[in-house]
Amino acid sequence: MEQRINAALRKVFRVTLSNSDEDIFTNMSATMDTGGTGADQLLSAESLPEIIAARLGMSAGGEAGGLGYLMRCYARCHEELQAVQRRSQKMREFSLPKEGTPEAAPRPMYPPGMPQFFARPVLVNPRNGAAVERSTVLGLVLRLGPSPADPEVLNTFKGAAQRSRQDIDATMDAQRGPLAAAQGAAFDLVSQLLRAGPVTRAAVVHWASEAVLLNTGAEASRIDPLKTASDSFLLNLSVLLVKLAMPVVSDPAKFDKVVDAEAFLRNQSVRAGVFPKDTTPLVAAPEGAPEMPEISVGAGAAALAELKSFSTQIFFLAWRALHLGPIQTAARHTRLHREISFYQRQAGGPPGDPAVEQARGHFDQLLAIKFATEVSLLDENAVTDALAFLLAAARWCTRAIGQSSGALLDSSEHDAPLDLKLLPPTALLYLLPEHLVEDVLDLVDFSTQYDPRLLSRGGLSFEPLMTFVVYLLAHPSLVRSPHLRAKFGDVLFNAFLPESERFEDGRGRGRGGAVDDPHTALLYSHPLAQKHLAPSLLLLYGDVEHTGFYDKLTHRYNIALVLKYLWRSPDHRSTFQRISQDTQQFVRFANGLMNETNSLVTNVMEKLLEIRTIQVQQRDGATWGALPEERRNEIEERLTAAERDVKANLGLCNETLNMVSYLTSDAQIRKPFLLPELLGRLASMLLSVLGQLVGKKGLEIKVDNPESYNFRPKDMLASVMAVVAHFADAGADFDRAVATCGFYQAQLLPKAAATVRKLGLLDMVSLAAVDKLCGSVAAAAADANAMDEELGDVPEEFLDPLMCTIMQDPVGLPTSGQIVDRATIMQHLLNDETDPFNRKPLSVDMLQPQVELKARIDAYLAKAALRSR
Repeated sequence: MEQRINAALRKVFRVTLSNSDEDIFTNMSATMDTGGTGADQLLSAESLPEIIAARLGMSAGGEAGGLGYLMRCYARCHEELQAVQRRSQKMREFSLPKEGTPEAAPRPMYPPGMPQFFARPVLVNPRNGAAVERSTVLGLVLRLGPSPADPEVLNTFKGAAQRSRQDIDATMDAQRGPLAAAQGAAFDLVSQLLRAGPVTRAAVVHWASEAVLLNTGAEASRIDPLKTASDSFLLNLSVLLVKLAMPVVSDPAKFDKVVDAEAFLRNQSVRAGVFPKDTTPLVAAPEGAPEMPEISVGAGAAALAELKSFSTQIFFLAWRALHLGPIQTAARHTRLHREISFYQRQAGGPPGDPAVEQARGHFDQLLAIKFATEVSLLDENAVTDALAFLLAAARWCTRAIGQSSGALLDSSEHDAPLDLKLLPPTALLYLLPEHLVEDVLDLVDFSTQYDPRLLSRGGLSFEPLMTFVVYLLAHPSLVRSPHLRAKFGDVLFNAFLPESERFEDGRGRGRGGAVDDPHTALLYSHPLAQKHLAPSLLLLYGDVEHTGFYDKLTHRYNIALVLKYLWRSPDHRSTFQRISQDTQQFVRFANGLMNETNSLVTNVMEKLLEIRTIQVQQRDGATWGALPEERRNEIEERLTAAERDVKANLGLCNETLNMVSYLTSDAQIRKPFLLPELLGRLASMLLSVLGQLVGKKGLEIKVDNPESYNFRPKDMLASVMAVVAHFADAGADFDRAVATCGFYQAQLLPKAAATVRKLGLLDMVSLAAVDKLCGSVAAAAADANAMDEELGDVPEEFLDPLMCTIMQDPVGLPTSGQIVDRATIMQHLLNDETDPFNRKPLSVDMLQPQVELKARIDAYLAKAALRSR
């Protein structure tokens, strides 16, 4: 056993040697009177540690990571192996110094790469993530890799912007070969240690536990290199642990038999060996639930190491390592992409400008960092293994959540609300970390965005992922975070929607993505998706309102395209109607949909007007040339910003109008739009958009090259007028709402009807319906004008204090004592659950009907109606 482990350790050291090192070894070994190759001989020579130290990037003289320390690491590893052979029950420290010992006392350290006379030392606890990498045997082994912090690695991607993609890929492949060798050697070494017996196995588990617990700093957007290990180490750690876990997770029957997840999660000390106390739970525990005690890192690691099931240990350690390694690196990589895009735009200015040249320098440097990071992060074998692991983890997670919450797999909260208050405080559901769900979504979403081909390799089955996504979408009580829920829609868009459907022109990105991949068929074929996906996504469209202004645009665009794809499927069409059966949920969804439509159209039209104004200004060459250069640059920056906003918003704007059109084509879905709390908003939205398209403002938005912005006013007008046609037979209430709307103009509807007829945008049946509505709305407007004349001075107590209109159903607000119309306050509460008069909390169930006042208003209106006839 000792010989096998030593051979594995030699292999690890050997893969760190460059070709030039091999030449040196060959020359040096010529002076040795021994057999074998130069490298083999030097593996046992005294000069080897210095070479290894150099290849590991350490100083030969430094105490923390120098030659002497490396020698001691190797010696300690050798002594441990001898101790195992002797079946000794005592084991020397395999990782960091124990807590509470003098060796674990904080010590002054300087920031890496910073001259000491420029920086002050910082007291750092030697028991931290960086120390795991730099001061332990396995840490030194797993730190090997092409790091973006290594100037030599970055130099291989110098001038990347001017190089072909094939050249960049070849450079990456050249670096992935040695990386795979190093990772394979590390796996061989750890495998031998695990097989050596329970003592070394416990030591490895203890080390891995401390490695993940002490590296929680990796979750920060900017990591502290004095306290947190490098991305290379954390990526290699995840690769190692996932490989160790794959024999278990790849076999569902074996997994269910040998992984005791409940025993792990319920034992607080054991759970503390992987998840810190402050880990956010998926569902917040209720009052009375047992609190997690303060357990030190060392105690948690020791408890985990004592757990009998290695399969359970490695399953959760690998999951946590994926969270800290590739998941966090991917998040930083996405932010790096945004930074690269920023500098790319800045670098597009005139040559010679100092600011432009500086931007180009930043752009080139960041591009090199991007490619250097992707060598490890997008390595096909590593990503495929990670996806396979997380797909198996998603299957377990779905079952664990279902069993602990009582929510059946084939159920939905749209049919039967889930009351978590009925669960005991000790339910397993409250012990699941939120990031377990988020990790699955993040890795799949990242992989599909940066290389969609990764999903089609390795023979992976994505059915467990679809089950996972649909099940949790159908049970919003189980995932409360709107940011996390929004990621379900993003994954459906990026991983399951055929690529030809992801873009308005239907062409896709042409990156060899998922057009014909089997998993894209799951949106239509998966039984749970057929039953629950459409109504769940409609509600999600409203829920992402809380994710922030810019993020919600992306989330809603993704959801809108998935919904449009589902609408075309007969198996899904009927399920869209289910949301209309729940009045409260539908009102929330429809309100968000119409708010979004109004906001998007208004924003787009304002920006298009600004673009049009600047284009006209630039067209006048004499006037434009007479402006100072600084002024022209300022105007061009405004033009660029406006164009960027329009392009970002128009995609969602078009899809939102289209969604309103196809949803209202269904009579059952159309009916709840006529509820009092939605009717006024519907009329306002329709007339506001029509005013933007065919009113006076419509003449001012004829920009140059409208297709470059995805601006298609004919399609927008067709969608809105199709909605108008759908409500042509809605009845007197709809006619009255349109006629009394603040956006109503007598000629607006007739003009819009004439325009769509001239352009051939609607069929004859729809045109006839629009003509009929124009007549009925005009009659309703005349009746409203006549009623206004008869009403005269309306008693103030009959008027809504917010809208200054006669109340139809007055209700009292107990928090302020004010009386308003029910439709008015209901509309307000959809967006803000507070009293508009004093900002105190207010909900629908607190409203107090004013029966006597309503009777007097009804009598007053009845008398006025009789006089107006």
